[in-house]
Amino acid sequence: MADATAEHQPGYGPRAGRKFMARNLRPLTMSRRDMLRTASAAMIGLAGSVLAACGPSAPSAPPPNPTAAKPAAPAQPAAAATPAGATQPGAATKPGRQLIGKLEGPSVVTDAAQLPRKFAEAPALADLVKQGKLPPFEQRLPEEPLVIQPVHEVGRYGGTWHRGFTGPGDRWNGNRTVTGPDSLLFWDYTGEKVGPNVAKGYEFQDDGRTFVLHLRKGMRWSDGEPLTADDFVFWYEDIYQNKELIPTPHILFSINGKPGKLEKVDDYTVRYVFAAPYFLFADILAGSTPMSGHAFRGGDDMMGSFAPAHYAAGGRDAVDKMARDAQFDTWPLWFKFKNDYAKNPELPTITPWKTTAPSTTPQWTLERNPYYWAVDTSGNQLPYIDKVVLSLAENLEVLNLRAIAGEYDHQERHVDLGKLPVYLENQERGNYKVYLDPGDYAGDCIIKFNRSLASDAELKKWFNDVDFRRALSLARARHIDLDGPRRLEQVQPRPRVSHHVGDIRPEEVQRYARQDRARQKGRPGFPAASGRHRAVADGGHHSRRPVCAIHADHGGDPPAVDEDRYRADCPGARAHAGRKDGRRQRDTAIRLVG
Repeated sequence: MADATAEHQPGYGPRAGRKFMARNLRPLTMSRRDMLRTASAAMIGLAGSVLAACGPSAPSAPPPNPTAAKPAAPAQPAAAATPAGATQPGAATKPGRQLIGKLEGPSVVTDAAQLPRKFAEAPALADLVKQGKLPPFEQRLPEEPLVIQPVHEVGRYGGTWHRGFTGPGDRWNGNRTVTGPDSLLFWDYTGEKVGPNVAKGYEFQDDGRTFVLHLRKGMRWSDGEPLTADDFVFWYEDIYQNKELIPTPHILFSINGKPGKLEKVDDYTVRYVFAAPYFLFADILAGSTPMSGHAFRGGDDMMGSFAPAHYAAGGRDAVDKMARDAQFDTWPLWFKFKNDYAKNPELPTITPWKTTAPSTTPQWTLERNPYYWAVDTSGNQLPYIDKVVLSLAENLEVLNLRAIAGEYDHQERHVDLGKLPVYLENQERGNYKVYLDPGDYAGDCIIKFNRSLASDAELKKWFNDVDFRRALSLARARHIDLDGPRRLEQVQPRPRVSHHVGDIRPEEVQRYARQDRARQKGRPGFPAASGRHRAVADGGHHSRRPVCAIHADHGGDPPAVDEDRYRADCPGARAHAGRKDGRRQRDTAIRLVG
């Protein structure tokens, strides 16, 4: 089923978590459906699909629940968002336009004059403090917490967010929601600007060869232990440089083929040192990349730039014994399991919610992290929601049927765009609302080369020639007909995004045509068509590279495309080994909210 996700946003990032925590939680009753009706609007990203339950004719401001705790000093609400179609000429005549809202999101407050002077916590945590089971929240927050301005108003504490997932392999379900994200830096909601997150600031030095990261003094892991530069050194020296855990240096921690280094400056300052200028590195740490955050890319990847050094203390002999006692074949397998936030409830994290029942159970459950390091503009410690429960679905069809039945509060992952008519028809019965989120990545179908092809040495040679790949892309006809007008273009953001490069220039086509004629003298000819098709459709996703993308000429409106027919007509849809069901990512997807 189609699953357009945050990995296709600039920097791939899972914007959902932060927006859900602080974006648009109006005064709510404690019904889980009412609780998440406006909170789910926080999930508006550049791509995604969402479901949430809601009343068929919900009031704009639900009455407060007498049992719900209201955070102190609510911020003045901003003007409510209006659907994009309501202000655009001819919007009413465009199918699906009324389902697309306005792009908006929370913002990080850095102006000292606007920072809160007083702080508050969830009632459940206050009770634990009274019982002596938890330190006062003043001792749990960093000296300079991350301050997030909600889009419309401050929310209420309490409630449970219900979602669906498909088992332990569905780790991204949590990555895109409950991890926060825990990236060191983060994009603003437009995807245009990098700002603070786990780190309070950064700077480039030595003409871009050194990247300095400033941490938050007093920030703590979920078990109360301090997060310091030592956790970065531990990850770099004991995990990243251990060949049994990470056999080869990661490309994102290298520049021009030369690996970078990580060094401790003081307890709350670290620096990344590179052999050449690497100004892209801030974007790398802001995106959902292997370098950006512990929970997001821990586990099997063992990446993330930092890890809880105090939790992994012990020599090699002790680690071997613990692995054997836990009945793991090797210590790296055991270590990776212990470093997985979704599978190991004991693992300290810095995420807003912490796993209490692992993803290997029928109900993956996460509860509030009492040491979370972010607050809203009124000083209320985030997150607002007490608990997140993801219920196991036997398959994607079952998950979608449960969504249609209204069993989820807010769901974007695995929601099938092909079932949009069914979702719309059952909105009132299922007590939810449907939104469509257009993506900015422009690709319905991506064709990628298998550059590690082992079965044909000649094709492998061609596919590893960058000039050949560029020439093939330039040679393709740009306009094709797949269930309506489509056009081929380079993989890049859509024209409405500032990162859009533009159309191919005719002079580029001519230059490659001349270069191709010159290079053919004395060299093998162009590979056979059947060979090209076979190699593109083969696996080997670790080394494939994008060539071109197909997207609809629908001006941003949801395309009316038959999913199965489109998949069959586009072999590139099956070339993406990362898709469980073989389908491509859509440039428009369902978001069901309530």
